[in-house]
Amino acid sequence: MMMFDQTVLRPAASVLVVEDQALMREAIVDALVQEGFDVRAVQDGAGFDQAFSQQRPALVVVDWGLPDVDGTAIVERVSREPDIGVVMLTGRGGLEHRLQGLQRGADAYLVKPVDWRELVLTVRAILRRLDASAFQPPHQEMRFEPRLFRVVSPAGHVIELNAQECVLLECLLRRPGEVVPKDALMEALGAHGDAWGEPRLAQTVSRLRRKFEAHDSQWQPLRTVHRVGYAFDPAGAGPRPT
Repeated sequence: MMMFDQTVLRPAASVLVVEDQALMREAIVDALVQEGFDVRAVQDGAGFDQAFSQQRPALVVVDWGLPDVDGTAIVERVSREPDIGVVMLTGRGGLEHRLQGLQRGADAYLVKPVDWRELVLTVRAILRRLDASAFQPPHQEMRFEPRLFRVVSPAGHVIELNAQECVLLECLLRRPGEVVPKDALMEALGAHGDAWGEPRLAQTVSRLRRKFEAHDSQWQPLRTVHRVGYAFDPAGAGPRPT
């Protein structure tokens, strides 16, 4: 049965749990289901292959030590899908294990025993970031790929972004073509109420514009509305910013 997020009336995000220990698997499923996620669970790599082929999840939670495959192999496979998140949840808490899990492509690395609130908040944070991919222009000429920290311009140029630029662009793309107030953008950047918040926002916008111009001089998607905020037109229409 399809589950729905009651706050926004849309299908709940699908999460696939890969965990070989039955009690832990059930606990993870219960924690996520209680928060409104649509959860499926399997106990090994073979189960993952079957479940993944039947229905692509929005996010995968995977243990490291599975009976038939190394969990990092699943992480690496999932990480090649830019619209699917992956969380490692494992008992291996050493620094080298953490680094290896993240290097193989995990969006987050949590160590057992974990507070279920931390797991839920981690899953939500990753899905919020990935959800920016849903805010693409209808013509699909410009692509925003937040997981890969990049934008592909209408001309096909790949433009690398840093974390702040990604956050700013995600916020703007939630309201494409509309003016987003400076306060909302500064809050997204974690600079609301900071004396340097507005200069920091302006610097981030300026960096984005320079990157866009360097890769595609004909594409000018960022527009400034003096003293109000900024708008992002994915097609790059409108006058050149001053």
